[in-house]
Order: sequence, then C-alpha cells, then structure tokens
Amino acid sequence: MISRWYGPARIRPLTILTLAAGFASTIFAPATAALAGAFGWRGAFLMLAGSWP
Repeated sequence: MISRWYGPARIRPLTILTLAAGFASTIFAPATAALAGAFGWRGAFLMLAGSWP
C-alpha cells in the first residue's frame, strides 16, 4: 500500500515503517517477559490484548 501511495518516493516511508517495527519488538519483548513473569502467560496475553477484566 505504501508503494502505491508514494510511488517513486516510497523509500523513506518504507524505511520509517521498518524502523518502527524493529523498535516495537525491542520494547515489547522485555515488557511481555515481565508481564508473563508477574501474571503468567494468560494474564500477559489478556493485558497485551487490552481485555484485562
């Protein structure tokens, strides 16, 4: 979709998207491990899904 929207100027938006995705994994991996350690995997899953009761 980015390629269609930006055409020949797509390199910068694709680079930004790739960097954002990479930083998301470095942030959420330790956060998920901490949540799983504190609340178990089910609790961590519910919190990350945004449906904690």
